[in-house]
Amino acid sequence: MPATVQAALILLGLQAAFSLVGAVFMVVGVIADFSGPRLLLLLCGMAIIGLMGWLMSRWRSRRKLVRWGAIAVEVAVSCGYLVLAMVDGELHWATLLGPGGLLPFSVVVLLLLPPAGRWFDR
Repeated sequence: MPATVQAALILLGLQAAFSLVGAVFMVVGVIADFSGPRLLLLLCGMAIIGLMGWLMSRWRSRRKLVRWGAIAVEVAVSCGYLVLAMVDGELHWATLLGPGGLLPFSVVVLLLLPPAGRWFDR
C-alpha cells in the first residue's frame, strides 16, 4: 500500500473518531432538547459515520468503488460542514482551516493522486 493511501486511511480513521465524539455530543443535545431538525442532523451524521466505517473495512480490497466512495463521502462531509458553517454565520478562513475543513480536503487530495489511482486500479 503506497504511503498516500495509508495516509488517507489514517486521516479517514481520525475523522471517523472525531465524528463519533461529535455524535455523542449530538445525542446528548437531542435528548436534552428534542426537535426534528436536530434528530435529522444526528441521523445524517450517524449514516456518514457508518459509511466511513464500511469504507475503512473494505479498504484492502483495492476496488475502485472504495476509492470513489471515500471521495464522495468526503466531498459530502465537507459540503455539509460548509453549509452548517454558513447557516450558523461562522464561515471564516479560520473555520475552513479547522479539522472539519482540512481533514476531508486532505483525504480527497490524497486519494486523487496517481499512486492511489494505481493502487486502487485492480
